[in-house]
Amino acid sequence: MLLVLLAACPHPVDITLTNVQVAPAMSTGAAWDGPERLDPAAGNVLGVLMGKLDPSGELSGSLKQAAAGLVLPDVAGTLEFRADPDASPVAGPIPEVADSLGPVWAPGVSTLRGVTLGPKSSLRVQLVDQDVGGTDPVGVVVLSAGDLMRAEHLDGALTFPAADATSGQVLSVSVLVVRSKGE
Repeated sequence: MLLVLLAACPHPVDITLTNVQVAPAMSTGAAWDGPERLDPAAGNVLGVLMGKLDPSGELSGSLKQAAAGLVLPDVAGTLEFRADPDASPVAGPIPEVADSLGPVWAPGVSTLRGVTLGPKSSLRVQLVDQDVGGTDPVGVVVLSAGDLMRAEHLDGALTFPAADATSGQVLSVSVLVVRSKGE
């Protein structure tokens, strides 16, 4: 009981996004990336060129196989922490991990340091698929103070299911919460 009361007192923590799991396709059923996402006119030009360069179709088959790896999302985004709903956010980038349904970030790469965790705190994880032609939203997951405090009391990252909160595109997020050094 005493541990629970102490945890509820505001205190500085470091919060690290360690990994996420993304659905294999967008909520519409479309692939994250790939030839079907091309402008139809560009796809037609590409088809004509391939037909002239590769009349046998051998090269086209090899290219299609290689392109299968390109349909995965290039996941990036933003972490946004609020000590309470009225507080100004503390934000940090989530660097891009290319072609992955399960991007992982090394310790310290996607970390908010020294934020004050209290009973009304929250962490917003906003993810996008970064493409050359623009970005597609992947999803937004909001973790409550209770979620963050639970993660703090574990000796490792805690994974939170998220599919219900994100149209099914983000399946889960994992965070590591530790008291800031000096505490």
